[in-house]
Amino acid sequence: MSIFETIKTKTSELTEKAGIPAILIYLALLGTLFSVWTGYLQEEITMAVGILLPAHMSMKALASETKDDDKIWLTYWVVFSGFLIAESLFGYVLKLLPFYFIGKLAFIIWLFVPVFGGAELVYSYVLKHVSKLLN
Repeated sequence: MSIFETIKTKTSELTEKAGIPAILIYLALLGTLFSVWTGYLQEEITMAVGILLPAHMSMKALASETKDDDKIWLTYWVVFSGFLIAESLFGYVLKLLPFYFIGKLAFIIWLFVPVFGGAELVYSYVLKHVSKLLN
């Protein structure tokens, strides 16, 4: 399933459950992107995207009977924490890059959208090797 199909599906679910018209959801998404693009509340928005939805999905995973989803979200949190550590060390330089927060937002979304499996890739190819070096 593509990212656009996922957005459409989740928008339909939210429209049914909360009664929020789909157009408002799409406007909120576009407003968020525009806000980050223009530099208004970019740090707050990227952190909210990186924390709120994954936290909600993690709580749903903990409540489920299967353990596969627990591993997915635990991997996300390990990778996200590693990213925050790297950003705290090099953020002063990274924030000087044009469109840094757009890239950060895209990276965070890539990490937690299951279709992409970004967190698993970063963990497998980067963090696993870094942890071996530190041991």
